[in-house]
Amino acid sequence: AEVRIKKNQALIKLIDDGWETSDGTRIFNEVTYPSLGIISLQQCGMEAPHLVHLSSIIKRCPHLMELHLCQNNFGDEGAEILAEVLQVVRELRNLSLESTNMSNTGMVTLMAGLCKCHSLEELNLSHNELGEESVSELGKILPGLEQLKIINLDSMQLKDHGTKLLAEGMPRMTCLKKLNLKSNSIGSKGA
Repeated sequence: AEVRIKKNQALIKLIDDGWETSDGTRIFNEVTYPSLGIISLQQCGMEAPHLVHLSSIIKRCPHLMELHLCQNNFGDEGAEILAEVLQVVRELRNLSLESTNMSNTGMVTLMAGLCKCHSLEELNLSHNELGEESVSELGKILPGLEQLKIINLDSMQLKDHGTKLLAEGMPRMTCLKKLNLKSNSIGSKGA
């Protein structure tokens, strides 16, 4: 089972006990969704208060494998909420947080939860800010994310020193097939 909403195709409304979409789909906070494997809420205008409610639903999805929250504006406050959620969704294989307005601070916070996602195969953090502190944290947790096949860090303001910090965590990543670093400020020293 899956919930997919993209480009405001459905209006999401918070109700007292969960969410309701304009097509009548209801997701309740206090119900467990054992078969829900994909949540894709892309470009839906989600902000941190929406994530508070969504987090209670995600925590009741024990077999969630994909979480796509791209092009929403929840920023660093949302990163805190997601860090907590990621500690619960142990079977997560794909996490896509492209263009969610997270700064270096939010990314550092997110790493605390991301390090618990040992089954993660695809990670998309592109079009956010990955500063030196957060790239250092990402480099530290990469050895524990041995299943990662794809990492997308496109347009993250990454510089030469950041790629060195990132590379320190990669020697044990035998499954890695694609590392996207395009549209960053990487020179010959960082390549």
